[in-house]
Amino acid sequence: MRVRGIIKSGKLIIVLIVLCLYGLSCKKAPTEAEELISGVTGKITAASTGNNVVGASVYTVPSSKSTTTDNNGYYELKEINPGTYTVTAAKSGFNSASVNIVVEEGKISRGDIQLVEEGPELSVQPTTIDFGTTQINATITVSNNGVGTLNFTASKNTAWLSISPSTGTITNNTATINLTADRSNIGFGNYSDVVQIISNGGNKQVNVIMVKQDPNAPYLGVTPLQLNYGATLNTLTLDVSNGGAGNLNWSITQHQSWITAT
Repeated sequence: MRVRGIIKSGKLIIVLIVLCLYGLSCKKAPTEAEELISGVTGKITAASTGNNVVGASVYTVPSSKSTTTDNNGYYELKEINPGTYTVTAAKSGFNSASVNIVVEEGKISRGDIQLVEEGPELSVQPTTIDFGTTQINATITVSNNGVGTLNFTASKNTAWLSISPSTGTITNNTATINLTADRSNIGFGNYSDVVQIISNGGNKQVNVIMVKQDPNAPYLGVTPLQLNYGATLNTLTLDVSNGGAGNLNWSITQHQSWITAT
């Protein structure tokens, strides 16, 4: 504190210069609060090569922000309100892909995405073939659910099963593989095989079962071979039959607690 004195007309007048008085703060005035920025950043790459995907569109659902990737495959989505978002990346020549991201206040979340290049995609129907006790012929339908040309080969393991053709090429159409079961050179019993279908659009397999029935013995028949309860069904039925001779004694068990059989 500084004190200055002035003498005038025989009186002393004291002027006090007080810098801090009556509770006034002597501290430095506070600066403005730092802004908190929330958002998502990440890199978009090709799944098959790991190369950067340049110019990919990146957006959020619920809709908030959108952008495109830079020359290094990176993107930034800033000033996003905290919450849960689905971040999707899309680029011509690739299948779009998404990741779920939780954005927290004042934090930048990471969301890397790999895009699969568009190409052929193998599909086969059915995935199980049951020749039963008498059926001789069956077919597998091969489809291309993608783009471009699908090249495939089919193979099996056992002598009693034959397939034709074993190779094929399709684009937008379908191909049929013919299967034939030959029971002439095998003994009575249950038989199985797996048809492997390998392609440039993925690989699939078809399970094949067949029976050479002893005409003097009982034979268990069950249909259908698969049960699909979906999201709403509570009850489905199996049909059990004797396709042979004599009496068939059978029992049923389940391996999961959520299903009962009566």
